[in-house]
Amino acid sequence: MPHPAVLRRLSEAQIAEVVALAARVEAATGHRPLNDHLWTDLRRGGLHGFAACEIRGDAATGGAATGDPAVGRLRAYAQVSRVGGAWNLDLLVDPAAAGGARPDARATAAAATIPALLDVVGRDGGGDVHWWVPAPDAAAAAIADAHGMRRTRAITQYRVALPLPAEVSHAAGRVATRAFSRGVDDETWLRVNNLAFVGHPEEGDWTRASLDARLDAAWSVASDILVHDAATAASDAPSLDAFCWVKMHLDATPPMGEIYKIAVDPARQGTGLGRAMVVAGLAHMRTRGASVAMLYVDDANAPAVALYRSLGFAPHHSEHAYTAHV
Repeated sequence: MPHPAVLRRLSEAQIAEVVALAARVEAATGHRPLNDHLWTDLRRGGLHGFAACEIRGDAATGGAATGDPAVGRLRAYAQVSRVGGAWNLDLLVDPAAAGGARPDARATAAAATIPALLDVVGRDGGGDVHWWVPAPDAAAAAIADAHGMRRTRAITQYRVALPLPAEVSHAAGRVATRAFSRGVDDETWLRVNNLAFVGHPEEGDWTRASLDARLDAAWSVASDILVHDAATAASDAPSLDAFCWVKMHLDATPPMGEIYKIAVDPARQGTGLGRAMVVAGLAHMRTRGASVAMLYVDDANAPAVALYRSLGFAPHHSEHAYTAHV
């Protein structure tokens, strides 16, 4: 079994190799590995706490690859990153190894990397470690069980065709929105986000650094963050009380928009503002060229599931979180 070293920083060349491996995994599985928090941390070199393990050459398949021109190629990669008070984990295995002569390549790579990363978490203060698995199967469940991880959460990606039927849009009502202004809206945006997602392991407790990292991402466009201002007295400045952040995937087939983040100040919940902001976000992504919209919602969030289903969203696939407490 390989024994990869724990890396706390990656060079630009190593990051490029991970990106290329992720592309191969996505092409083979149809699912993009490394969630947003892990991608952000990878790109920023450890914004929220970072550790990684990599397996090279033919180690992921357990064989000596003498004379193999691919010796030295990144075959498997695991990463853990701090997200608020918890941690996110992911494991990528080259499809050429996972689908080759050693179908247990993922389990072999997991055995070599996950214990080392859990040890890092323990030495860095501990906490819950969540491994999100798209299209979970029995093999993933067995790997999780072998490392003391238990299924704790499930999320589902929902999709809907755009544009929405006119009667659905009209029933939601229309709200006035404007584009997010960086350097002006940051603190009120964070206030609304952290109030709306209080206690959420990934979306709550964002800091200015968390927001800046997303705003600096290559995909981020400030005009794709729609904000709503609360009505105030004439003498008061407007105060942001809701937002809908759209992330475009125009290279997808078909072109797609994602409701990346949406939140309403708890004081305004129950007023229909959330539904109207969703519809505003969908209309915005349609003007940006998307013919399909998607979003992720926690299966345990019954009100959100009901809202999205009422707008015509239908389930596309599920992802499971396996959790270890270190």
